[in-house]
Amino acid sequence: MIVFIGTSSRSDDDKKTAVDGPSSKNPELKALDHYVGVWNVEFTNKDLPFKGAKSTAKWILDGRFVEQTGELESKEGGRGLKIKTLYTFDAKKNAFRSWTFDSEGSITESDCVWDDKAKTMTSISKKIEGEGFATTTADFSEEGVEKWKIAISDSTGKVTAEIIGKNTLEKKK
Repeated sequence: MIVFIGTSSRSDDDKKTAVDGPSSKNPELKALDHYVGVWNVEFTNKDLPFKGAKSTAKWILDGRFVEQTGELESKEGGRGLKIKTLYTFDAKKNAFRSWTFDSEGSITESDCVWDDKAKTMTSISKKIEGEGFATTTADFSEEGVEKWKIAISDSTGKVTAEIIGKNTLEKKK
């Protein structure tokens, strides 16, 4: 058991951001606000085993991380794939980072770069000796829309497959 002794130094503003948005202590986190909301996911590729998905992202841990969860629907009507991603800005590394976990046991760690002018986040998964990697580009230049592409590369860097799609933000009721 872990016991914390002392008082919280969080201001009322920080308490509000835990629900409403990113922590004010790291202004870079604001870029991750683009992921927050409930999204309908469409795949451009027709040869995938999935017909669509729904994704939900919210701020957690006092506005320091965005937690995104989703479930991809199987075309055959069977069990789909569940995914969880955590995003943050690592002030010590001065970089955006993400970790993705899926219900098949796969784990991916990525370094990410935000281009504020283009409104894009580019994530490159950590390369493992002799294995491939993925580069994901998320384009938020259109309000309420995320156009994305995952380029899967072999160990030499040659792109061997692409998955393309579009997420549309659900309107608040």
